[in-house]
Amino acid sequence: MIWDSSVTTKLRVAYAKLGPFVGVQETDEGDILEGFMPQIMHMVARWMNLELTYIREPLDIYGNWVNDSWDGMVGMLYRNEVDLILNPILPQEEFLEFLYYTNPITIEAYTILAGKKSEELGLFLYFSVLDKSVWLGIIIALLVIAVTSTVLFRRVLSHYTNRWFGTVGRYSWNLLSYMMKQVPKDKLMLRNNKHFISVFLPILNMLWVFCIAFLVMNTFQSLLVSKLTLKKTTPIVDTLADLVRSRGVTCLAPREIQIDPVLKASFIRIFIR
Repeated sequence: MIWDSSVTTKLRVAYAKLGPFVGVQETDEGDILEGFMPQIMHMVARWMNLELTYIREPLDIYGNWVNDSWDGMVGMLYRNEVDLILNPILPQEEFLEFLYYTNPITIEAYTILAGKKSEELGLFLYFSVLDKSVWLGIIIALLVIAVTSTVLFRRVLSHYTNRWFGTVGRYSWNLLSYMMKQVPKDKLMLRNNKHFISVFLPILNMLWVFCIAFLVMNTFQSLLVSKLTLKKTTPIVDTLADLVRSRGVTCLAPREIQIDPVLKASFIRIFIR
């Protein structure tokens, strides 16, 4: 079924002053509905273009089976006086027959949970946990180190402007080769050119190591925190707006609710565990 939100649909909604889901503030101008269920119904009406008419049950009761008939809000719905009951119906034995006439989302609202499917993190997703400001800081630090190293190396080994681009490659190869060849007795990098550049290269190398260590530490620390948070947190859809905006949502409900017959006529898949 595809809902046409361009057409206004009129619905009659029964309600009763039964907390905590539906609260009623009585005023001279009429009742003001408060609580969890009125907020959901307001969101549904705005999203689906519904025109709602609220009808209060005089005795503020769910309903009882008396003299082969229902009274209360259940009776109003059974006699087709209303189209929907605002208050959630608890899964009690006397209401099992009534469950065929109501919406599953209003049944035991405390125990219907929903959560998004999570995919296993891949290789590149390990780095996605870093904030953009962290990446920006790392990139700026690397650029500063690269430019400073190239300028210092050029002042020592290259005296011609037209050799500027070749200097970058030469510096990179020399730095890599001397890092691999360095032994404990050698205190200075680039041993053949013992100029003031030899003082800065160890500092630049230390900065490079700290940047890499900072990157790895933040990556795995953030990933570990995310993993633990996801494992310890129960995913709950707080409002119907969250459910509407979600894709691939799996809903969970206890067996005691017994909403299988209600969902059999729909296109919603049911998995029983």
